[in-house]
Formats: sequence, C-alpha cells, structure tokens
Amino acid sequence: MNKPWTFIVATALIAGACGQDERLLVPETVAIHWNASFNGLQDGRVAIVPVDLMVYDATDGVPMAGVDVEISVSGMFSVLADVDDVAPLLTDCVDCDVVWDAYQDDYYLMNDAVREDATRLQLTADNEGIAKFFVVVDAFEFDRDAFLAVDVIAETDLTRSTFSLLPF
Repeated sequence: MNKPWTFIVATALIAGACGQDERLLVPETVAIHWNASFNGLQDGRVAIVPVDLMVYDATDGVPMAGVDVEISVSGMFSVLADVDDVAPLLTDCVDCDVVWDAYQDDYYLMNDAVREDATRLQLTADNEGIAKFFVVVDAFEFDRDAFLAVDVIAETDLTRSTFSLLPF
C-alpha cells in the first residue's frame, strides 16, 4: 500500500547521500524593448539574448562541472544557438548572414544553420558549472494588443528551471 511513497523516499535519500542535490541558476525574466517594426519574419531584425546558466550543488553552492543540460524554447519564431554560431560583426562580410540585434542594438553574424528549427539544444556545464547559449527571437507572437513572452526551459536529469523573455 505504501510502496510508491517508499520508493520516492528511498530515491530522495539515495540522491541526498550521493551529494546529487543539483540546482540550476537561470536569469530572472529578461525584458526586451520591442515594437511592431522589429516583428517581421526573416527581415534581418532579431533579439539575440546571451544566456549563462549555472549548475550548482544546492547543499554547498559549489558549481558542478560536466552536467548535461537540455535547453528548449517555446516561441514559435525563436531558436537556440550555441555560442560558436553567433558573433558580433567586426568587419564587412559579403557572404554572411548578418542580422541587427534589437536587444543589444548591434549587428551580428549568424551561422545559417541557426535559422533552422533549433528549438532544443544540448549543452554540458564547463569547469565552472556554466552553460552558455543564445536565444534568438525573430518575432514575438502577438495576442490582443500585446506581444507574448517566450519561455526558455533548462533541464538536467535532476532539476528543471524556466525563465522568460518578455517584450515590452
């Protein structure tokens, strides 16, 4: 009769004894200045939001290296990009995919592969427990006179956290 509870308690005790009380430190809601003139699809105007999240041990606050983190994004016109796929535009580039970032008010080069359906990204926390990536929003969905937030979910085997990009 109490078998499910016994399993849950046993699993929690084993995880605690193994020191596996990992947590994710993600940004709070990210506010993005946005207006209708930026909201065209594939018009070269995007919001490129750099994200650093941290995996740490909740018992002592020590960063946890080597933890796999899966990131997903909910926005219909949003993709995730690895840090190697996005770079500031420092020189003229004829054959590059150049976009203007409304979030940082600058021009960036983007790998063409980023524009495909990249709503999931698998990362591994570095030696300092940090996993870095970009959220690229081409357009925010619109509902009754307001832009809708884009949710970003970060998950490990043991924990899950969510934050939002909120256009205003």
